[in-house]
Amino acid sequence: MFNIFYHKNIIPKKEALVLYNLVMRTIYKNANIFLNGKFKLGSAVINNNILEDFIFGEIKKNKAQKIIDLKGKYFVPKFVETHIHGAFGFGADGNSKDLLNLSKKLFKVGVGAFCPTLYPSAPSEMIEKLKSFSSIIGKEKGTRIIGFHLEGPFLSPQKPGVMKPRDIKEIDISLIEKLYKAANGKIISITAAPELKNFNKLAAWCKKNKVLLQLGHTNATYQDMQKAFKLGAKHITHFFLAMSALHHRKPGAVGAGLINKDFSLELLADGHHILPEIIKLVFALKDKNKIVLITDSLTPSGLKKGLANGEEVIFKNGVFVRKKDGVIAGSTLTMQQGIKNLIAWGIAPEVAFLCATTNPAKLFNAREGFFKKGQKITFNIFDKKFNLVKI
Repeated sequence: MFNIFYHKNIIPKKEALVLYNLVMRTIYKNANIFLNGKFKLGSAVINNNILEDFIFGEIKKNKAQKIIDLKGKYFVPKFVETHIHGAFGFGADGNSKDLLNLSKKLFKVGVGAFCPTLYPSAPSEMIEKLKSFSSIIGKEKGTRIIGFHLEGPFLSPQKPGVMKPRDIKEIDISLIEKLYKAANGKIISITAAPELKNFNKLAAWCKKNKVLLQLGHTNATYQDMQKAFKLGAKHITHFFLAMSALHHRKPGAVGAGLINKDFSLELLADGHHILPEIIKLVFALKDKNKIVLITDSLTPSGLKKGLANGEEVIFKNGVFVRKKDGVIAGSTLTMQQGIKNLIAWGIAPEVAFLCATTNPAKLFNAREGFFKKGQKITFNIFDKKFNLVKI
């Protein structure tokens, strides 16, 4: 496009560059901009996909600039989705092409970065899958892949969820090293049960390799959880689900997550896995900066049925259940619907968006959950009913 403005005999290069930049500049005015956990009415100035500035005052008119009046709509960073198996028929239980298609689909529903979450399977299968998946990082045409989350295989046989018992294993550092190598170092988080033998060795390995160690699928005692925290595991996978429950004489994994203020939590806000009243309780007890909204959605999300982790699932009463036994298999939630649910249940909009953008971005060092001047910007616009809109 620059060549349209530049001709050495008519417009000098320097002046042409100025003109080019002016034409590429777009100002979104009267926007409720999400900054530092709060909404502030102002204008966002974007130049060639770079966030140039925020203006909290009068906008000077300039014919060379495109001005879009948002009329109070919400201007927020794109979501950072840290626990998702798949959606729209594409997922991490498929092949690398499926992941690229998932990336395109997620971008259209407001997700800027995501962690494909892998089920445990036979070691040889996981190795081959991670080799294939790691080869596409950087080739996404939509949502950026931050890295991979392994939900296992070092889980409690007593809390498998829908994981296949044959794929659950004792902690084996040689295995995780093979998986890490196969993924070309792109494993960024692992869910494991802290009561397992050699958990301390896994914690040390994760610390050395800068892999986030999450606690989940666990029958841990309160004491097990506290020991894991001291070893560096400070984040809990899909809180409440597939873990030892809160009892007044046995706090369990849930009690540890609520009592220890420094634990951060994944929260699945579909209203089916966890009742809204319990969601509200978590927000009442936990620091808002320690809560991360997830979808944990399955590959057939958006469809009525399909395969998840190699098993047939059907949509029933708001969730997917395994066809063979009716066990809840996973969520059909989207991040947008999760936001709307939280707000409908009485959570302040700025807190809901914090849990879907800034909090997970900080946890995984993702650039997409923040607005930073001088850097490439991806953003969502929501109407006053918190529907994602196109401008």
